[in-house]
Amino acid sequence: MRAGNLSPIYYLMGEEDYYIDRLSDFIVDNVLREEERDVNLEVLYGSEVTANQVIQYAQGLPMMAEHRVVLVREAQGMNDRELLAPYLAHYNPSTVLVMCHKHGKLDARRELAKEVKRVGVLFESKRLADYQLPGFVTSYFKRKGLDCEPAAAQMLAEHVGSDLNRLSSEMDKLLLAMPQ
Repeated sequence: MRAGNLSPIYYLMGEEDYYIDRLSDFIVDNVLREEERDVNLEVLYGSEVTANQVIQYAQGLPMMAEHRVVLVREAQGMNDRELLAPYLAHYNPSTVLVMCHKHGKLDARRELAKEVKRVGVLFESKRLADYQLPGFVTSYFKRKGLDCEPAAAQMLAEHVGSDLNRLSSEMDKLLLAMPQ
């Protein structure tokens, strides 16, 4: 993506919100510069829009930028999302459509899933198993330039639980409390 290899659609789905949120932020950050976002980023909510409205936004042209991003949060609330399949057959090459479908996934047998796989990226975010949580804690701190003892990572994972958004929030609080 950083090299300019963009897909016309990124359909992010699954049970783990943390990765869906991080990936959608990553896509926006890497497609649009900060100064381009005011006019080239559309953030929509699935329960408030129809597929036809999403398509209208997606068919728009970018202003003073190479691309525009249409980000649909809570896509699971969009009842007619299957109507996006024809758009994907003739998508706008200057638009990156990002669909964030939490707490569920597309039926792989349906036309929309097939079209997304054909032209874009269909990503399933699976919930981590309990035994994987200490590794998540350790790698989170490592990305922040810190080491974490395995016993501390285990204790934190057991105390907070498997909600990665909550777990990362608690780790951020710990980082803020640390002396500089």
